[in-house]
Amino acid sequence: MRLRVVLATLGIALIAACGGTTAKNTQTGGTKVSPTPSAGASLGTVNKAFWYAGFKVTVGQVSLKKAITPTPPAFITAPAKLLIQARFENLGPDNFQPYNEDLVLQSGANSYLNHDSQDEKIPDVPGLQATDGVIAFNVDEKFQLNNAVLLVGNARYNQGQVPLGKSGKYTSLEPQKVAISGTITVPDAFTLAVSGGDLSYDDPKNHQQQKAGDVMLIVHYAITGNRDSTCCFGSDNAILKLPDGTAIAATRASGYTLPGKGLTTADQFIEWVFKAASGAYDMIAKGKYGANNTDAQADLPFSIQVGVSATSSGTPPVGGSFPSPSDAGPQPTPSGH
Repeated sequence: MRLRVVLATLGIALIAACGGTTAKNTQTGGTKVSPTPSAGASLGTVNKAFWYAGFKVTVGQVSLKKAITPTPPAFITAPAKLLIQARFENLGPDNFQPYNEDLVLQSGANSYLNHDSQDEKIPDVPGLQATDGVIAFNVDEKFQLNNAVLLVGNARYNQGQVPLGKSGKYTSLEPQKVAISGTITVPDAFTLAVSGGDLSYDDPKNHQQQKAGDVMLIVHYAITGNRDSTCCFGSDNAILKLPDGTAIAATRASGYTLPGKGLTTADQFIEWVFKAASGAYDMIAKGKYGANNTDAQADLPFSIQVGVSATSSGTPPVGGSFPSPSDAGPQPTPSGH
């Protein structure tokens, strides 16, 4: 499935148009786009980013451009274009081209879904690289900069929102670091050396957006074998206990076969998808291990505060904090299912 990159993330500081033609709306005090704006009229530079379906999109200059009447003349419904300069950073490993189908420009009660194919340039982006492009909307005389918002994504998925004027909520969908580190040791099987986690609203590996309200937790670890005859550790053996006490299975893991005794496999990951909630969590490794395939498990408790990202050292950033056991909700116990 190709990415539907729905751009947005502009908290735009609107600057007086450079030679552009605008008209004051005496009813609302907003600034209307003239039906015949000057070509290349600059509306300012945004310099903010949004994250969607495996892309980080940084929005730069926004400008207004007069629509060109085709030859021979044809019916023109949009007298102007809103052009958004943007840098598309592919966070996934595969080459991909963002789609614009979920990108909507709103101004009050008016919505603009039509993109201008003449000036819009959505680039193919190599994996883990960035390429510049242009997002272009057709607009009319009802469009006002004062209350304009760029909406990213449809209502079935997590949506980003970028105000272009002075009203509206800015929602970047930026992923956050999770402070989880330590070891999980099943004596007759393996040891997981957990090095950190990421909480995101999309899936960069598959260029997919999570459903509305869902987040994906990716935990990174290295695994060392404690016994040569032990079989496996995969998504079926990884349980996550949520703040409400619910235990869920992992949706995906990078490996399955364990390394031999004393050997280590680095750069592993495991993922869960669940409804976003702050509180106390517990990562549990369990399965039938040991000489007689007896049940065994071990765990690693940690906390998540949605919207507050940990630093690379696993500590809260300045101005942020993680919930303490007294205010984090129900405390999980290492009991698996």
